[in-house]
Amino acid sequence: MAGFTFGGYSTLDEQLRSLSIANVSHRPREITRFKHEVDFTAGGHSYTLDITLPRNFPEVPPHLAISPQASHPWIPDGKNINGWDAGFPWTSSQKLGQLVEFVIRHLKTNPPMFLGSSGLESGGGYQQQSYRCEPQRSAPSRPAQLPPQPDVAAVIKSLSYSELETYAERSTDTMPCVTRYAESCDQDLETFTRKLHDLAQQNLKHRPELERLEHQLQQTETDIARLEPVVQTMKTEYDLKQQQFSKAHITTMLQSMRMKADGESQDTISSFQSGEIDLPTFIAEYTRQRQEYHLYNLRHSLFTQ
Repeated sequence: MAGFTFGGYSTLDEQLRSLSIANVSHRPREITRFKHEVDFTAGGHSYTLDITLPRNFPEVPPHLAISPQASHPWIPDGKNINGWDAGFPWTSSQKLGQLVEFVIRHLKTNPPMFLGSSGLESGGGYQQQSYRCEPQRSAPSRPAQLPPQPDVAAVIKSLSYSELETYAERSTDTMPCVTRYAESCDQDLETFTRKLHDLAQQNLKHRPELERLEHQLQQTETDIARLEPVVQTMKTEYDLKQQQFSKAHITTMLQSMRMKADGESQDTISSFQSGEIDLPTFIAEYTRQRQEYHLYNLRHSLFTQ
């Protein structure tokens, strides 16, 4: 048994290695070389995925089962899992580890209904739960042992479109419900497509206005770039004038002009005393210079108060 080979993922060791590195919550356990178990949790209940490799594996797919028993579209008898092939068609080149990841991920996303370790007893065996669109009208023979009926609509909505088609082909009980749900999906898709088309038409009506506003925005950006140097020059001139007409600068200028007028009047006195200018010239110049001095002195006093 351990020495046989096959195509694709060619040796049993390679298949078992893919199982050992599968991305699952709990590490797979090897019961025998051809039987393995993987624990997982779905819907708040703990389950074990039983993996059995047939003699001609992988030319035929592995056998998968679940314990304790649970009700799910993929588990028609509450134990054996046989609905996964619709989403993961098996070939000899497939990896066992990836199949286990796929099945556990689906059961976690679409949790089965927990039935316990014994399931529904009738004559010592487990009876398959019915996934009908409507509850059965006949009263059960042993109501105390019947689990709650699954929410068929919720189960159907949790399946992909391909899973719905496959399940509808396999189960005549759910085919009317699946068909109605598929028709509802088609109607919703048609409505959404129509609304999307209408929205696209509305957007096209606004396109000329959007293009005009875009052109206007580009023109405004061009004007801003052109005027930016002019604005910068004006700002520089404004800063310079603000500095020139500041209180400190004006006070300094008045002080300087006052001192200059006072100095000029003293020079005029010296020129008259040395005979450089006559009396009329002295009186005219000295009077003007002293008037300027007193004017600047008055302005300086008023400005600094």
